[in-house]
Amino acid sequence: MASFVVPLFFSFPLSAGAFEADVHFGLTQWLALQADFKPQEAAFIARGDQQADAGKMDAVAPLLEYACLARSPAMSGVAQSYHFASAAKLPAPAEQRSIAANSEVARRKVDAVLAAAKTKADSHLLKLGEALHLLQDSWAYQGVPDQIAFATPAVQCDPALTWATPKARGGWNSHKGDLASQWPEDVEAMAAATYQYLTAYPPLAERRRAARAWPEVREQLAGFLRADSKAAQHRWFAAQGIEDVAFLNGTSLPDGAGFAAPGPLALGRALPQLPGEATTQYSAKPDVKEFFDDFFAQWLMSAKPEAVLGKATTAQQRQLAARLKLWRLQNHGGAAALAHTLQPLSAAQLKAVDALARKPGAYVSYQKLTDAFFPLLEDSPVATPLLPFIIHALPAQEGAQQQGEQQKGVERAIAIVKLRHLPYDELGVIAEKSDGKWHAVDLIAVVSH
Repeated sequence: MASFVVPLFFSFPLSAGAFEADVHFGLTQWLALQADFKPQEAAFIARGDQQADAGKMDAVAPLLEYACLARSPAMSGVAQSYHFASAAKLPAPAEQRSIAANSEVARRKVDAVLAAAKTKADSHLLKLGEALHLLQDSWAYQGVPDQIAFATPAVQCDPALTWATPKARGGWNSHKGDLASQWPEDVEAMAAATYQYLTAYPPLAERRRAARAWPEVREQLAGFLRADSKAAQHRWFAAQGIEDVAFLNGTSLPDGAGFAAPGPLALGRALPQLPGEATTQYSAKPDVKEFFDDFFAQWLMSAKPEAVLGKATTAQQRQLAARLKLWRLQNHGGAAALAHTLQPLSAAQLKAVDALARKPGAYVSYQKLTDAFFPLLEDSPVATPLLPFIIHALPAQEGAQQQGEQQKGVERAIAIVKLRHLPYDELGVIAEKSDGKWHAVDLIAVVSH
C-alpha cells in the first residue's frame, strides 16, 4: 500500500463523543483514503467528523449544564442533533428516545449532504464528515439512554434531558461504550456504512475515484479492531501509512507499552481562545469566582495537585486528594476504572493511585493555565463571555440543630469544567463556604458525549 503522510492542516479539537477521535478522525480518514479521496480531502472529511465533538462552541456544551444544572431542552437538543439519532421532541422520557443503529434518523443528515453534493461536491466535505458522525454514533448509542445517579445528592439530573451511553454498553460513568476494540462487530458494521457513503460521494473536480473493494478494506480493518491500546492503534495507523497520529491524544484507551503522546496536549485551537486566566462569569459571586480561579490555578499547574487542599487530615479530604491526583494523570485510560469509581476508594485503591502518580511524567503539564481548559458558554438569555468553567450555586446544606434551632444552611457552589487532557469527561468541583472561606469538598465526573 502507498504511504500516505496526512498532515493535520487543522489543529482540530478532541472532545466528547461515543467512539472517540481514533474512530471519528483516524478511522474515517483511513476509510476516505481507501475510497480514493486525496490525502487533503480525506483530512477535510475527518476534520468535519471530529468537529461534531468539539469544533464548534455548541458542540462542547457540557451535559452537567444542559441536563443537570441549567436544564435546557434547547441545549440538550443540540447534543441530540450531533450525536443521538432520535426523532423525539425534548423533553421526553428516556424510553421514548431509544436509538437504533443505522436507522433512517441516523442516515438523514448524510443523505441530505449527498443530495446537495450532486452540484457542489467540492464545498461539502466538512458537512459530509459532520453528517457521518451522527451515523457512526448510532452504533455507539444504540439502546435507551442511561440515567445519571451521582453519589452526592447535591447534583440531580433531569432524566428527560439526559443523553448517555446505554447501560448495556457500559452506562453513563464508563468509557466502555467509547472503545472500538470492545465492539468489533458494531465497528465493522459502522465502518461498512461509512465506506458506502464515502464511495457514493460525487466526484471532486471531475476526478473519478477508484475505491478499493470492501472485502479488501474489511481485511485490513481487522487489525484496528484488535488494537486495545494507544500504542497498538499507533502501530496499526503507521502500518497503513498514516504517520501523524496526534488524534490519539486524550482518547480513553490505556497508553500501552512504549506509547509516547504525539504532538501537543493542548489541542482544539479551532475554538476561540480564552481571554484570560480569571473567569468573567457575570452571574457568579465575586468571592466564589476568586476561589475557583485560585483552585484551578493551583490544582492544574502544580507538580503536587493534592496540595491545593492543604494538609489532608480527614478521610473525606484524603479521598478528594486522591481524586485530584487521578484527574491530573496524563494516561486517563490507564486510570479510568479508579477515576470513575463512585464509591469511596479503598486503602488498596488509594495505594494504587499513589503508585500511578509516582511514575515519571505521570501528570499532564500545561505551559499556561488557559491551555488547560476547553472554552465554555453559560446557558443564558443574554450574551456571555467565554469561560474556563461554569459556576452554579447549589442548594445550601442545612446545618446541625443546636438548642432546638436550625443553623443557617452552608453555602455551596459547583464549577463545571472540561479539560483538554480529558476531552471525553466533564468534572464538577463542589465547594462549601465555612468560617468565611470557600473550601473544595467533593469532585464529581461524568463521561461526556
